Amino acid sequence: MGRYHGLDLLRGVAMLLGLVIHAGVIFTEPWVFATVLPETTATVPDPEPGTLLVILWIHLWRMPLFFLLAGFFAQMVIERRGADAFVADRALRVLCALLVFMTLFNWMTGRPWGDLDHLWFLWYLALFCGLAWALAKTGLSAPDDLKRGVETPGRLIGALVFLVPACLWLRDSAIEQVIPDTLFAFEWRGFVFYLGFFLFGQVLWTRRAVLVALARPWIFFPWLAAGLCAFVLLMGTLEWIEEQGLTLQDMGQAWALGAALLSAVATLGHVLGLMGLTHWAMRGPSRLVSAIVTLSYPIYLFHLYPQLTISALMVEAGWRQGAIMAVTPLAGLAISLVLYLVLVRYTPLDWLLAGPRKAWWRWPLPSQPADR
Repeated sequence: MGRYHGLDLLRGVAMLLGLVIHAGVIFTEPWVFATVLPETTATVPDPEPGTLLVILWIHLWRMPLFFLLAGFFAQMVIERRGADAFVADRALRVLCALLVFMTLFNWMTGRPWGDLDHLWFLWYLALFCGLAWALAKTGLSAPDDLKRGVETPGRLIGALVFLVPACLWLRDSAIEQVIPDTLFAFEWRGFVFYLGFFLFGQVLWTRRAVLVALARPWIFFPWLAAGLCAFVLLMGTLEWIEEQGLTLQDMGQAWALGAALLSAVATLGHVLGLMGLTHWAMRGPSRLVSAIVTLSYPIYLFHLYPQLTISALMVEAGWRQGAIMAVTPLAGLAISLVLYLVLVRYTPLDWLLAGPRKAWWRWPLPSQPADR
């Protein structure tokens, strides 16, 4: 198979769902409102239950899924084109893109160089790609012990048991991942958590029979159902604890372990179920998928600050929270598309996002096409 169209679509959708999460930042992080509109006299309402459920549901599986797919496609490029071609491509399209757009955004917002905001995932991804390159150069492109652990769909479950303690020790309150604020703040818990998914994605490429097995309705639907049920139970448990005026840490180790188990099942159920669903549903090329793959990256890069401004203005104008959550991602999408067309699509900046071979602005030296 030349491409994995369903996984391409899933990776693009996971990227674009960041617009939905960031539409609610104005409610979940009210200090942002005062930063965007420092002279306003309006106040930000508390997040409504529907807002929190949507944000937390997406948040629980989106970035683990993204890093798993990043590892899957990283291993694909390494085996098809070689480790050096892989690291050259990722150095340009991940590390250089991070440095350029981080510098641009920090200059525009007047913040110190090195602040990451929503670009933190590129920093982790650059580090993971460097590690993948180093492993490939030493002949360990995917750890052999992990390969043996996922030879069959049944062993997949055993290989992912590590996520139960991972959710306990590497997530805050069984939900929140620990991410870096700056290039210089190393958060080892978030690093290890996402590295596990990246490495598993690499291994999954070497055991693609598992992906074929997942792409069956009687397999991926139970995974999705298990993930959704675990999410509902986790939210109910955390809400009940909050109603008692306590925190998860106050409830003791048994409660923390139970929440971690629900968190792990919710994450894995959605990750594996969605991979199976999209691989089953998308067996051939599609213009829509191609457009999502091409545009999701630049849209995500540009969307945050326009969306924060729009949502803050809508709060100040008294819009209902549901309307803000619906309108802001669409407005951010439209503005980001315009910025991409004006600033990137027909300029050398497209080298960073599409690669020199696919960019409209051609690099004069010959280059090889880059697999996604």
